[in-house]
Amino acid sequence: MRSAQRAGQSEFFKGAAVPRPLCGDYGAAGVMSRTIIIGDLHGCAAELDALLERIAHAAGDRVYCVGDLVARGPDGMGVLRILRQVGARSVLGNHDAKLRAIRPRKGKKPVDKVPNALAGVYDKLKSEDWDLFDALPLYLDLPEHELRIVHAGVVPKVPIDEQDPWVLTNLRSFDEAGKPSSKWNEVTWAATYHERPHIVFGHDARSRLQIHECATGIDTGCVYGAELTALVLPAATPAPSRAERRDVLFSVPARAAYADLNAGS
Repeated sequence: MRSAQRAGQSEFFKGAAVPRPLCGDYGAAGVMSRTIIIGDLHGCAAELDALLERIAHAAGDRVYCVGDLVARGPDGMGVLRILRQVGARSVLGNHDAKLRAIRPRKGKKPVDKVPNALAGVYDKLKSEDWDLFDALPLYLDLPEHELRIVHAGVVPKVPIDEQDPWVLTNLRSFDEAGKPSSKWNEVTWAATYHERPHIVFGHDARSRLQIHECATGIDTGCVYGAELTALVLPAATPAPSRAERRDVLFSVPARAAYADLNAGS
């Protein structure tokens, strides 16, 4: 594990402020910093470490996550440790929302049973870890790349500040009546999105990598035994066209299948 060799030991994201632009921002040895957006981690720390090594993460690189940081997988605390080491920022995932909903709080009755997907980290989280999840925003705008990060999706033609939080953290498709749905469908919500900014999202492991004209889905099912994927953009560069986007997508294989994809969302 080479994470200790990485630079950029800033604190993990603590609020919903828009990250400062990368244009003209230089990292180590005068190299312009990149933006690295990583798919659903689900506690896959070894794969996160391998992915950062594969893309040669360096000081000055900005790391973002699409949420679902610790649930289901084998080493949620390891994921948090690595993300802190690289100064990463993340949006809120549906499992992150479930986790912070059962945070032990003064005057609040403890939960009767911790969901299985969260049991591996629940008793290990310290106060600063709980605060981290409380602070995760529903979306992050990266204007220098003309893109927005959300966990699951958006309803087209609805302003971001009018989007239902459930949609941002759970959407996968639209039902026959056109209503937002968390159910998988061959036609995903992103296939109906033809707007700007470009959306980078996760949450849909069954669909694997999604490359649409105005959206990129990077949940490639690492916790289910597939791959962990990152979108890597040079400074001040928008997402490439569909034909060229695979050139900026990088993946590493999962070391094992840690969960069953058919066991629920």
